[in-house]
Amino acid sequence: MAWNDTAETGIDHLYGNKHCSISTGERTLLQKLLQYTKDYPEDVKLIAKNQDGSCFFHIPWKWVKISPPRQYTEEQRQAMRERFETVRKYGQQSSET
Repeated sequence: MAWNDTAETGIDHLYGNKHCSISTGERTLLQKLLQYTKDYPEDVKLIAKNQDGSCFFHIPWKWVKISPPRQYTEEQRQAMRERFETVRKYGQQSSET
């Protein structure tokens, strides 16, 4: 099993601190955090890069958000399907011309 098959993310925060620590080997989150070290150098710090490719960061606690997935009614799903089909049809028409 490759290291990225078991990649995990851990978030550590002590009550009252304005920053938290994130350790991750998950590629999507890892790439995002590495980009944030460039875009927001005052806020996001790369603390350590591990031999297995995972990294350890400090980020502002206010940046951490946990939210459940959005719940849609059947009517909302149908409306989304119809909008998607319209966009798909319009996109096909414009590429054919």
